[in-house]
Amino acid sequence: MQFDGRRRSACAPSLRPSLVAATPASAWSENTRMEFADRAARNEEIFRGINERIDDGAEQHGVETPLPFHCECERASCLDTIEISPAEYERVVRARYRFVVIKGHEDAAIERVVERQPTYLVVEKMGDAREQIDRDHPQQRHRN
Repeated sequence: MQFDGRRRSACAPSLRPSLVAATPASAWSENTRMEFADRAARNEEIFRGINERIDDGAEQHGVETPLPFHCECERASCLDTIEISPAEYERVVRARYRFVVIKGHEDAAIERVVERQPTYLVVEKMGDAREQIDRDHPQQRHRN
């Protein structure tokens, strides 16, 4: 094949700008919102699983003093911990859609603050993030 001087797009047909421009903005915003809610719910559930193992170990060994539970925020890069007693953690997670997060890690787009403590917040998922929890984890350990 001979070079004819014209630049060709390397994009796959589904990513070409002409097709992207033809997609309604409302569809893009809906997809973006759903992807964000999905990603946030999955990140939080990963840390919830780790924290439940910490809680189970504390219960098994009769530990009542505060332990370093992981922040259950939506940030994939967050590795912060919250010193909280196993009994307090268990009280929070009895409500299915509630999570413990470091102050400043709450996200008003997907959750509301329902409790403020000196070193952490309790947030409750709303909307798409709440629905994602229901889809991915139908009524596991949570009691409400």
